[in-house]
Amino acid sequence: MTNKWKCSVCRYVIEAEEPPEECPECHGKQHKFKPIWKLLKKRWNFID
Repeated sequence: MTNKWKCSVCRYVIEAEEPPEECPECHGKQHKFKPIWKLLKKRWNFID
């Protein structure tokens, strides 16, 4: 199953099983990628 990952530096989004080693746009490291479902979950909890 693939996930969508968002770079927290440049907001680049990629669909993959795991985040890339390096962002192809800004060259940020792997730990800068966050799964989009976690970001959406935070937003939904904030709204509730």
